[in-house]
Amino acid sequence: MDAPLQLACDSIGNLFVTSTSTVRMVLADAAGVVDGTGAVRTVYGLPPRSFPSSVTRCLAGLAIVDAATVRITDTCTGILVELRRQPAP
Repeated sequence: MDAPLQLACDSIGNLFVTSTSTVRMVLADAAGVVDGTGAVRTVYGLPPRSFPSSVTRCLAGLAIVDAATVRITDTCTGILVELRRQPAP
């Protein structure tokens, strides 16, 4: 993670980390532990970047709302972005 700005954990131990333009999730193991060896997923900011990720560049706020919702704020633009996990088909 390049220049991490904010950290938050969800209820099962996954670690969410913001940088200036991306949000990544470090997956916890079966015991709910993040030790740096688990998978890392980019959950926001992947190319091709479209709105709102194309204009967010100062992602400094991060909140885990519930098991399916993460909110991030951009301090440069004042944008609040809500990410929702899609239910499995």
